[in-house]
Amino acid sequence: APLGKECLSHCYIAYDELAIEAFLNEVIVNECDSKAVSRSEFSKTIMLNYPNAAKAALDSIRKSLGVNNKL
Repeated sequence: APLGKECLSHCYIAYDELAIEAFLNEVIVNECDSKAVSRSEFSKTIMLNYPNAAKAALDSIRKSLGVNNKL
């Protein structure tokens, strides 16, 4: 749950229609994304081996199962 909480801290959260509308106007229409920099920096800390992480995980599972074919 700590990673999830950290992820949420870099997102916009809306609890009602007015908040969604404010987000659309401010971030989408006016292109004023006050969380863009922190989100970008945070993504660098969690995106290890991007874009190959899923492939590496799959290869590791296959190896542990004795399956040699790779995609």
